[in-house]
Amino acid sequence: MMKRSAFGLKVARAAQRVRLAASGAMLRGLRVSDAAPACPDQTTAAVRSPVKCPQLETSSYDTDVVVHSGQNKSISVRVADIQPDQMDNVLCLFTYSWEVKYSTWKITSSNLECEALQFEFSDVTLPIVTAQFTVTSGKNSVPLDNPQNIKVRIYKCGTMVTNCGQCLSMDPEYECGWCVGASPTCSLQTLCPASDWLDRSAVCPNSQILGVRVAIMQEMMPMIHH
Repeated sequence: MMKRSAFGLKVARAAQRVRLAASGAMLRGLRVSDAAPACPDQTTAAVRSPVKCPQLETSSYDTDVVVHSGQNKSISVRVADIQPDQMDNVLCLFTYSWEVKYSTWKITSSNLECEALQFEFSDVTLPIVTAQFTVTSGKNSVPLDNPQNIKVRIYKCGTMVTNCGQCLSMDPEYECGWCVGASPTCSLQTLCPASDWLDRSAVCPNSQILGVRVAIMQEMMPMIHH
């Protein structure tokens, strides 16, 4: 089993690689120039075509993975053209709110699953925070290519919208609903008592009241004109 100090050093080295890649100070994955004789960081044979670069992939139309702030989620993606020596020393790194969080992994020849990690942010004014997603591997912890720019979108139902109508019309991927408790708010079902939960098929209480008011006004209009 890896000692804690050695593992901490491994994470720090991978995080530094991610920062360098983001700043353009190093190549992403194994993409090398035509003049490069080899890929000394990971494989013995140079990879000259971007099509063959070891990379992360997703078949989803929306390449963002969504998770509510404070929730645990495992991230699963496909991997293409992975090399044998890239199956070791793998880390999943998520960069947001000025820090890098990491999780361990399970990898096969075509799939990678980052073990569950809690995603959260404390800023009460922000509805969404985006975490950059990077996978490092190989003896030098080089980032795999991420050509589809797969990211993690961390959100808060209650900050994204402020009323029931907006809440129940949100994109289903957010799984938000209206909680009609003492302090009504848009939230996840798991954060609301079952008796107070309104899902997307429900009618907002305010809409019902508004409907009654409109009906009364329509009945009174002839009397007002006379």
